[in-house]
Amino acid sequence: MGGAEKYQYAYVMGRQSPLGCFTAPNGSNIISTTDYKRHIYGPGHGSVFNIPGTGDYYFAYLEFGGEVPIAKLMSTNSGLMQMVHYNP
Repeated sequence: MGGAEKYQYAYVMGRQSPLGCFTAPNGSNIISTTDYKRHIYGPGHGSVFNIPGTGDYYFAYLEFGGEVPIAKLMSTNSGLMQMVHYNP
């Protein structure tokens, strides 16, 4: 299987258009990374989706090893995304 166990997932923001220009937030823009203690290995190749009619957004991603976890995206009071917390 291809890929890397220590793959990370980051985000950038486009405030004018979905086509860019994009900027990374101040601080860390990593929302998912390998966490050996929680058995999360190489999260990546993902997609963000919305449940129609709600303000809820989710992150589904392929994990190194073939699992496809789905986690709700949460934001800070300043509007930045928090780390994804997948609970196996």
